[in-house]
Amino acid sequence: MIKKVQLFNNIKIAYLDNEVQSNISVVFIHGNSLSSQSFNKQLNNISLNKFRLLAIDLPGHGESDSVSNYSIPLFVNTLVDFCKSLKLKNFVLVAHSLGGHFTIQALPQLSHCIGIFIIGTSPIKLPLNIGEAYLPNELMPILFKKELTPPEIAIFTTNLASNSNTDLIQNSIKKTDAKFREHLALSIENGDMLNEVSILHDSPIPKVFVCGENDVLVNTTYIENLSIPMLWRQTLLLIKDALHTPQLDSPEKFNSILIDFIESLKEQ
Repeated sequence: MIKKVQLFNNIKIAYLDNEVQSNISVVFIHGNSLSSQSFNKQLNNISLNKFRLLAIDLPGHGESDSVSNYSIPLFVNTLVDFCKSLKLKNFVLVAHSLGGHFTIQALPQLSHCIGIFIIGTSPIKLPLNIGEAYLPNELMPILFKKELTPPEIAIFTTNLASNSNTDLIQNSIKKTDAKFREHLALSIENGDMLNEVSILHDSPIPKVFVCGENDVLVNTTYIENLSIPMLWRQTLLLIKDALHTPQLDSPEKFNSILIDFIESLKEQ
C-alpha cells in the first residue's frame, strides 16, 4: 500500500492506495476514533489485492489534518469529494461503525457506487432513534467525550475488539483529535443526521450488513427487523468470535464474505 495525501477544502486527507488496475475499486472507511489501520488485515490480503484498494483517514483521524470544527456534513462531504476527485468508477464502499453512517448518508451523492458493505452500523431513522438502534453500554457516552482517561480508553478498546488488537485500537484513539468526539455529539444534537433507513430504501444498489456475533453495541434484532431492499443474502450476516470490529477479530471469515460480495457485483 502506498501512502498518499490530497487536499480537500484546504484539509490534508491521508489515504492508502494499492494502485492496482481493476474494474472495481474498494474504498474502506473507518469508525469513531480509528483510522485506515483498522482495515490492515484486508489491505494486506492477497485475494483482495486483485482489486484497487483505497483506505481513507477521515479528518482528525490517523494521518489526516485536524480541523477547528467537526460535523457530520464535513465527513460526508469529505467522503463524496474523495471518491469524485479520484474519478472512481464502479466502486464498493466498505464502512465500519460511524463510517457506515457517513457512507449511508453520502450514498445519494455517489452515482458510481455499485455496492455498500456496512460493518457494525445500525441505520438511523428520524425522529432520531439511537436508543432503539444501539444497545445500552458503558461505551456509548465515551464515544462522544472529548478527553478520555486511561480507564475510558480501556473500556473503548475492550468493547471494540479482542485483546490481540488492543495496541492498534489504543494507538488510533490516542492519535485522534479529541474534540472530534465532542463536536460529533453537537452535530447530532443539531439535527445533522439524515434518515438512513429512507436512504437505504431509495437506493437500488446491493447492500451488505455485517456484525460481530458478540457485538455489544449494535442492536442486531433492530437491523434484522428492517426492510432493506437489495440486501445481499436477504439477512444480516453475523461473524463468529468477533466483537464490534469483525474485520480485525475474524479476518479470514470477514474477507471471505467481502470477496464473495465483490465477485457477485461483477456478475451484474
